[in-house]
Amino acid sequence: FAGGASIIARHLAAICPRTMTLEAPTDKVFKRRYVVEPFWQKAFIMEEVGPRNGTRHWPLVAFDNADLVVAADFGHGAFTAEEAAEVAHRSQGLALTVQSNALNWGFNPVSRWPRCDYLVADEMEYRLALQDRETLAERVLERLGKRMDVKMAVMTLGHEGCLVMGPDGPLRLPTFSSNVVDTTGAGDAFLAV
Repeated sequence: FAGGASIIARHLAAICPRTMTLEAPTDKVFKRRYVVEPFWQKAFIMEEVGPRNGTRHWPLVAFDNADLVVAADFGHGAFTAEEAAEVAHRSQGLALTVQSNALNWGFNPVSRWPRCDYLVADEMEYRLALQDRETLAERVLERLGKRMDVKMAVMTLGHEGCLVMGPDGPLRLPTFSSNVVDTTGAGDAFLAV
């Protein structure tokens, strides 16, 4: 299955015909999902990072003339902290998702990126970035948004919908469907749209 940046690129290409995709010049990540029937719920995921093929270099000049850069940092080594800072600095507009998963838990916080214009992450990813488990979700969203100078931030809340932080403060939005079958890729589609 196409996943990660590939699926985001497909969504974007369907919406905006003038897109260019840069794939991570690093490792390949292989995932094996174990599911429980009859509802195909994820039990756990095993991830394995493939071998590196030499050094990696992002063609940073590609970010200079783009109207909008959409970056997906899944924590598999595609962006070093220095590269994240350089992409953020060079991008006129930066839409970003930074994800925590079994392979990078706690080591790929949203706060690795110095800034972005639009941020989509789930509640736990926001909380990990601030090391804050207890504060009301709206305040967590607001604090991280201010720290990163985000123009619009979205905290996805699964079946509870999402929180959107814009210029008028936080707004809680419900889900479009009450019959959720599989949430895999939902955040990626949300980011693209």
